[in-house]
Amino acid sequence: MAAFLLRDGPWQQAATLHQTAATTAHRHNDRTAEANALHELGRVRHLTGDYAQAAELHERALTLYQDLGNRHGEANTLHDLGRVRHLTDDYAQAAELHERALTLYQDLGNRHGEANTLWDLGRVRHLTGDFAEAAELLERALNLFRQVGDLQGEAEVLNSKGALLAESA
Repeated sequence: MAAFLLRDGPWQQAATLHQTAATTAHRHNDRTAEANALHELGRVRHLTGDYAQAAELHERALTLYQDLGNRHGEANTLHDLGRVRHLTDDYAQAAELHERALTLYQDLGNRHGEANTLWDLGRVRHLTGDFAEAAELLERALNLFRQVGDLQGEAEVLNSKGALLAESA
């Protein structure tokens, strides 16, 4: 249901449901469910532009995932937290978070997560003026999106590559 609510909203209702899930999971000492609910609530807060709250929720989820040894949850949360830091112009922190997520995705063999993270890291490098690194990261992301058959990801990266080429020319 989280994916549906994230895609279609309404986001305030989604936030209420995820908060209820997090509170219930905490009361029942279900730390995995709590981490999942906090992570999803952070994603909703990101979409509504409440970046401070999104970051705080992702950090809480990240701590739980790390304590549980849930590397997939940790990778996803690092990636989403990196996106929030990107949007708040904290590019150094965004890059560091994306690099940590990338390492985990690679270790887990999650090529789709790796592709998304390479794309986001490439966009951060572009914004910081490291055009050569950005181009290399975007090319790697493009290749992975093609390998996994993600046409939307491929299109997004091609758009980013075009913006990079226009600015670096």
